[in-house]
Amino acid sequence: MAVSDDIVAFFTAKAGRHPATMIVYRNYVDGPFAMAMQLCKENMELKKNAATA
Repeated sequence: MAVSDDIVAFFTAKAGRHPATMIVYRNYVDGPFAMAMQLCKENMELKKNAATA
C-alpha cells in the first residue's frame, strides 16, 4: 500500500493537487477500495482460522 500512496503523492504533487481535494479519488479510496481491502483481510483471516482448525 505504501508504494501506491507514493505514486499518488508523486503525481498529485506534479499536478499541483492534493489527494484530499480530489473528490472522485477520495470516493474511490474511501468507498469501493476500502470495502475491497476489508473483505480481503476478512478472507485471509478466515483462511488462516480454517487452516488451524
